[in-house]
Amino acid sequence: MTSKNTKRFDDVRPGETLPELAIPITVGLVTGGAIATRDYFPGHHDKDAARALGSPHVFMNILTTSGLAQRYVEEWAGPAAVFKDLKIKLGAPNYPGDTMSFTGEVTQVDADSRTVVVSLKGKNSMGNHVTGTATLEMANSTLADGNYGIADLVSANLTFNNLGAAPTSTTFNKSQLSSIAFTRA
Repeated sequence: MTSKNTKRFDDVRPGETLPELAIPITVGLVTGGAIATRDYFPGHHDKDAARALGSPHVFMNILTTSGLAQRYVEEWAGPAAVFKDLKIKLGAPNYPGDTMSFTGEVTQVDADSRTVVVSLKGKNSMGNHVTGTATLEMANSTLADGNYGIADLVSANLTFNNLGAAPTSTTFNKSQLSSIAFTRA
């Protein structure tokens, strides 16, 4: 479950480590993730087909891995953090009966864009299943500078009333915000 607490940009430091997250790899997780992402490759949901391919069991698809990597980082950052980028590379396969343990560390911070880069690793008994980075826009600790990012608006529990669609990125100044109606969610 994602934390309701949001980490603020000013509270993040390079070298900060994220808490470890252990995820048991089950048949349900592997097959359910494949079906949910419309990945019908037999090696992800049919044990006999996976064995015919040379695998001992069904194996996790990249979309499930991507979702788990995002979950790991979001549990640390909180719901107001906005993902700007997620880059992952697969290594050893994830098979049912194993456990994947995520670890991560803040490797970059950019005060101008209020973004942080987190390097992450998901390791199982055979080695690294996934390595990569996630770039996130973090909420401000104060809004004193007069500029508001999407993360700040989410953090403040504000919803857009008259935009037709919520913006996907950018920073707004006070005069731009005056033309947008908000309500507390």
